[in-house]
Amino acid sequence: MSKTNCAHCGWDGDTDKVISKAGLEFCPACGNGVGLHHEQPTLRDHFAMAALVGLASGNGLYSPGDVAKYSYMAADAMLKERKR
Repeated sequence: MSKTNCAHCGWDGDTDKVISKAGLEFCPACGNGVGLHHEQPTLRDHFAMAALVGLASGNGLYSPGDVAKYSYMAADAMLKERKR
């Protein structure tokens, strides 16, 4: 039997207790679906988060969609440079 936990309420229990509806999984303690079986951020995600801070501080210079796109473009450039 495998275990999982809820990032929202901290419930820690067996995966067979998780409520499944319409292909989504929900915590049996709080009903929240966010955070169950949460994946760890990749190095690319960490680089994008770092770039996001700078891009988002542009006082509305970029739209939220552009900030996301440019953050991952910067992350990809960092990963490429890291391999050199």
